Amino acid sequence: MTTKSLRYLLPLLMLLASHELFAQESTVYQAYVTKDHKLWRSVVDSMRSLPTPTMQEAELTLNFLYGFVAWSVSESKYTKDAQTYLNYAYADLDRYVKTYGESPRTQAYRSAFIAYDMKLHPMKVPFIGMKSVNLSKKSVAAANSDYFPYIQYGNVMNYLPASLGGSKDKAIEAYSKACRLMEASGAVKDNWMYLNALLTLADIYKSRKDYGTVEAYYQQVLQIEPDFDIVRHWLKTLPKT
Repeated sequence: MTTKSLRYLLPLLMLLASHELFAQESTVYQAYVTKDHKLWRSVVDSMRSLPTPTMQEAELTLNFLYGFVAWSVSESKYTKDAQTYLNYAYADLDRYVKTYGESPRTQAYRSAFIAYDMKLHPMKVPFIGMKSVNLSKKSVAAANSDYFPYIQYGNVMNYLPASLGGSKDKAIEAYSKACRLMEASGAVKDNWMYLNALLTLADIYKSRKDYGTVEAYYQQVLQIEPDFDIVRHWLKTLPKT
């Protein structure tokens, strides 16, 4: 193959690779919207089977693992998957950091994975709980324009008891900041984390019985994803203000 041929071939290969990653992101997004746990797992397995993943592929795999394990730890029927894929998540994160170095995002992922570990093994809470909190604080302090550390910091503030420093107000600030950053960077389309952040904000306001704000968030989600049936159901059953 000539040098000239390679010059035209390489951009084409890069375009094809980019298209494949976008397809995987879209599939995970649909799995989130339709609550298809098996589909999400199949994408994770496909990404993890790549023999020599690029940095972008490795980052995306961590993102998919982050969401898949979060879902799995939240439902008892998926406990086996939760532990198996949490082990994968730790291993993939360690490999990523060893190859590309630590960053605010990798710190946020580790904070989340530790939180999942505590959910699966409550006896670990006194020993690793503050590590998750401190990693999240360190991550968000250096996050700059990366939205993900704000999502994880929001999670920490949302679920940490107030007696240990949790704060729903700080969670709202963090999730809202993450949403603004996603909007500003164009990271909204086919991004399950954007919808999830909006719905988590809705949950916080629902716990405060601020149903007008909850409705506004539900409507925002449905404007983006009209076929999100469970959100449409929640909207219909929301108490009237």
